[in-house]
Amino acid sequence: MISSGGDKVWHIIASVSLVAAICTCVAAIRSARQVRLRSERSGESFETFFEHFSGEQISEHLCLVIYRYLQRLVIRDFPVRPTDDLTKVYGIGKYAGVGFLEAIDDLCDELGIEVPSNEELSSVVNELGSVRKVEDLVRLFSHLQRRASQM
Repeated sequence: MISSGGDKVWHIIASVSLVAAICTCVAAIRSARQVRLRSERSGESFETFFEHFSGEQISEHLCLVIYRYLQRLVIRDFPVRPTDDLTKVYGIGKYAGVGFLEAIDDLCDELGIEVPSNEELSSVVNELGSVRKVEDLVRLFSHLQRRASQM
């Protein structure tokens, strides 16, 4: 059977509508999870977050920039934990969230450091082992800042 152009248009509209509905459901579930997590983290703050790095030479400014950036990716006043998974909690690297390289670019801009080349970024990530958790991201940027200051 030969379909008309109108049938194809309706098929496309139906497909796009289905994808939009799925994305809306995923966003609603993610938002509900974030509200639940926020209530479970009552009493936690930036100070709690920064204490995690007290034994390391990581600046408070760096931690604050990353903390606020991650808060903007979720819900208002969300207590960020160093052990949070970047993908599961903040959507970094997920199809519906912020891409990993986009997050790197955003944070470099906010921190006033040059965006590393892909080779440099890969080298630092290999030194760290992985960048899956918030604490890994903080250490990655601490390393990038030290490299930038040595140049």
